[in-house]
Amino acid sequence: MAIINLLDKQTANLIAAGEVVDRPAAVAKELLENAIDADSTSIIVEIKNGGSSLIRVTDDGKGMAPEDVDNCILRHATSKIKTPEDLEGISTLGFRGEALAAISAVSRFQIISKERDAQFGTLKSMEGETVIAFEEVGCPDGTTVTVRDIFFNVPARRKFLKKDATETAYISQYVERIALSHPDIAIKFIVDSRTKFSTQGNGNLSDTIYAVYGKEFVDSLIPVDRDEGKIKVSGFVSLPEESRVNRNYQILFVNNRLVRSKNVSFAVEDAYKSYIMTERYPAYILFLEINPYLVDINVHPSKLEVRFADESIIREAVYFAVKNQLESRINSIKSDFVQKTQENFEKSVIVNAFAPILGKETATQEEIKLPEVKQSFSNLFVFKEAKPTSELVFKDSGNENQKRDDAVSYIGNAEKEILKPVTRFPAYRGVVFNTYVIAEFDDSMYIIDKHAAHERIIYESLKNNKKTDGVQNVISTHIINLSAIQFQCALEHMNEINECGFDIEPFGESSFVLRGVPTEFSELNITETERVLISMIDELIQGKSARLTKEEIFDRSLYTVACKAATKAGYRDDEQSYTWLINKLFELENVFCCPHGRPVIVKYTKSQIEKMFFRT
Repeated sequence: MAIINLLDKQTANLIAAGEVVDRPAAVAKELLENAIDADSTSIIVEIKNGGSSLIRVTDDGKGMAPEDVDNCILRHATSKIKTPEDLEGISTLGFRGEALAAISAVSRFQIISKERDAQFGTLKSMEGETVIAFEEVGCPDGTTVTVRDIFFNVPARRKFLKKDATETAYISQYVERIALSHPDIAIKFIVDSRTKFSTQGNGNLSDTIYAVYGKEFVDSLIPVDRDEGKIKVSGFVSLPEESRVNRNYQILFVNNRLVRSKNVSFAVEDAYKSYIMTERYPAYILFLEINPYLVDINVHPSKLEVRFADESIIREAVYFAVKNQLESRINSIKSDFVQKTQENFEKSVIVNAFAPILGKETATQEEIKLPEVKQSFSNLFVFKEAKPTSELVFKDSGNENQKRDDAVSYIGNAEKEILKPVTRFPAYRGVVFNTYVIAEFDDSMYIIDKHAAHERIIYESLKNNKKTDGVQNVISTHIINLSAIQFQCALEHMNEINECGFDIEPFGESSFVLRGVPTEFSELNITETERVLISMIDELIQGKSARLTKEEIFDRSLYTVACKAATKAGYRDDEQSYTWLINKLFELENVFCCPHGRPVIVKYTKSQIEKMFFRT
């Protein structure tokens, strides 16, 4: 008995539609790409309820004739290619002729289009496979496609849609990235009747990034531009100090098409290997221009996967474009530092800080002119200006008895200071390499990694913080602009974030207003605090993709916050800060390792030290 069935046209179309349209974001992407291919200079994308109830894309492109409006929803009907040879050098975003057929098959679909020289436009409406209307209408130049009630006739697919906010985030990510790929097109994105962003269309990529991701993200980038003839690499990469916990901001365009490429991602990350820590990732927005005949974009229905004719050439071009930019930046900083240091050193004087105990009220200062210096700055000493020493100097009255009385009086005061009651905290004894703090307690010496210790202190404080006890109000209102995915994640975790001592609340469709920060961040400026908070949100996103529990996700995010906010190794702090660090550290129950597992403190007992010097 025969068991092979020939499917009817409607069922076959629904199955085919599932290959192209898996969620509302795919609809928005296909319609937006068609609008770009129509030589548009202005595009408006509008969605409602995560795209499930409405997706509308309006452009001012070249429009379509009535017969093209009628045929555009047929499967494999396209204006982009004619022959098999055309597949070898595709330069348009769309080319298969599947998008409109797939979209119209699973929605209530309407298209209105008018050519620029035509007097009237054409409207076609459909519900699934059924044509509702096909008529002449008055309309502006260009095309408007409206998709309503997606999957209304495929309930099995509709029930798998996520929450409106999640679907909105997916659409936003596509629209944001496609807007970046064409800075010469003004793109406006409207979500639930509110404008989320609007690009100028002036051709300036930096301005477009600013419109989509905000000022802070733009400020974290440096430009890349390398032309090797066969391939050109341009765009922006992040500063090494602005590395991230995930690859969410790794955006690649090949011939202005948004694509994914592990080869390119690995090439960029290899270029950063000596500049950022492991398990941190650079952000980038890169454009590759290559002969269309050397890249295959017809790999996957979503058109996000590509194959290159020679992967090694691509990898090499990207690697050296990024590496050379990073090195030139570092060399520029070094050159500037050496020049300024040379200038300052040549202007300086050595001050004779030695003054007799029984001298004048202030130490004498003898200026000694420095000879011309030509040696390396690694061999130079830093000279500090001598300060008045009146508190240590006795007046020269010529009376020896008076001098003796003054000395006895001074020694007496000093003894009173020494005999003050001591606390049970270790005593600060110094710091080496501006990194390791030395403390003494009872019969032991402690060597403390100041960054790891501060990191642990902040982590424990945030973990156990109570908002009412540990929040410091921000003086002026500060708005933080986020990507769609970041905004949705912050919204989901807003209570936990605020419990740590932040005070944030939604402001518009993709922003939060920052009203308060943890007291531990009082020394950070508002820009640094914003970066810490964004890093925390990125870590939350990364944790979700790793399928951790909510508690694990949030705990890991605190690691990142603590690391970002902690004092850095190699930077000079004052004695008061070191004393605070020691006291605070010894208040904790667990002082042995930082949140990432690195040692915080090393202990040497007096007997251990004496054994080293053979004193026992």
